[in-house]
Amino acid sequence: MLLNWLLTILHLLALAIALPSIWRRSRALQGAFDKEALQRAISADTVWGLAVGLWLLTGVARLFRAPGGPGAYLDNPIFLAKMVLFALLLLLEILPMFTFMRWRAVLANDRLPDPKSAPLIARLSQLQLLVIILTTIAALAFALQPNALATVLKPTF
Repeated sequence: MLLNWLLTILHLLALAIALPSIWRRSRALQGAFDKEALQRAISADTVWGLAVGLWLLTGVARLFRAPGGPGAYLDNPIFLAKMVLFALLLLLEILPMFTFMRWRAVLANDRLPDPKSAPLIARLSQLQLLVIILTTIAALAFALQPNALATVLKPTF
């Protein structure tokens, strides 16, 4: 049971890290595209990537540690809606992820990358922020169902 609580806390901590980091990434890409702004965006993107990784790992661990097994989650339409939203979040990250990889390589050669895609990445980041909020609402709806917490956090001795 302690492990379930720890995984839940880490899952929520990932959310608490993800929200400001995706916001910071978006803000850094708005306005002037200079080296300092790019460094802020890269820093925020790094934190964002770590938060999403933690979110994904703890989510998968929680899925397989559920007392009723994965079926306790996978049979629930609210949980499935949350997973669709999370998949959308990951799809929206494809272009920013590859763009940041290119930007890091260009910056490593002490050059400034082409800023053409910065406004699009900023808008995608804002859209991702909305998807995170919707995912959180779906998670709350799932958790607040009658007996949902008892089912998910039930001790497995």
